[in-house]
Amino acid sequence: MGDRVNHYELFGVQPSATTDEIRDAYLRKASVTYSPENRAVLNDAWQLLQDDAARRTYDESIGLVTEVQTSAPTEPPPPPATPAAPASTAPLCQHCNGAPAVHVSFASQKGRLVFRTMQRVEGFFCRHCGQSIGRRMTDTTLTQGWWGTISFFFNFVVLARNLVGLRDVSRLAAPTWPNGPGTFPPYPPGRPLHRRAGIGVALIALVIGGGLIAAEVSRHRGTNGVAGASYGTGSGVRTAAATAYGRLDVAGGSETDFASGVNAITFPQEMHADVDRLIAALRQFERDYSANTCTSSPTVGATCSDNGVAITADQAAMVAADARIRTDLGLPAIDTSNLAQ
Repeated sequence: MGDRVNHYELFGVQPSATTDEIRDAYLRKASVTYSPENRAVLNDAWQLLQDDAARRTYDESIGLVTEVQTSAPTEPPPPPATPAAPASTAPLCQHCNGAPAVHVSFASQKGRLVFRTMQRVEGFFCRHCGQSIGRRMTDTTLTQGWWGTISFFFNFVVLARNLVGLRDVSRLAAPTWPNGPGTFPPYPPGRPLHRRAGIGVALIALVIGGGLIAAEVSRHRGTNGVAGASYGTGSGVRTAAATAYGRLDVAGGSETDFASGVNAITFPQEMHADVDRLIAALRQFERDYSANTCTSSPTVGATCSDNGVAITADQAAMVAADARIRTDLGLPAIDTSNLAQ
């Protein structure tokens, strides 16, 4: 495979290229070469060309003139029988030299709890090589990109960009080789994404991630207000509810603590109506209390929206609902005049 072209053609550079230019071309080529056999060809060529003495010897072996000739040839070489076809100036695939090719960028991401790792490939690729590289890197992202606090959210960006690149290469015609075959054949496109494991892993990750996000949102809602109540049946549920509700500091605690306590209790199913009244009263209290805010400015001074009447009514509703729940659970009545603190 490596005998089709010389080392300079392998990297797509001129024989007069500097070592730095050859190194850059080698890195670009290596970034999209996955076959161990092909990587070995690239590595051998780079190892030779980066050594000045070995490079001079190689140039002489392939017929490149390295010194000024001391005498002119006796006669000019005969013209070619047929003129050579001009080399294509259109962009060629940087892996297989195929055409047409389009400039695209692909990335793969791996999530590692609190950090992430990225690999990026950018350049001109034909349809087959672009699909192979894009699908491979997208499948890696679908499989390993979700497992981190940062990478989970950034994964959507990486996948969207990869899908744009896959769309662009899929619009190309099947590759041809106007300048002759390259050192490496085109990559096989491989299976489409919907037939790879990454889709299934991504669905599992989204379910887990969505559940964690929902649980966190619910936890915050439970801290700052009443999200709802759970209900069950059986004497055990009533006993547990009575014990838990009896521990709530209704008279001296804040509404936030009271609401959090209600969220944590599973009530008997037959108490649904009374618990709903308590939840509605707590929610209304939160809305009215939040609206009872004061603002200040250097010119106007402090201004307040006095919601005291509404807050007093909310307190009365909470007291009444609390009394009904205590009666349902067989708990003694308490003084709830200080329910709103």
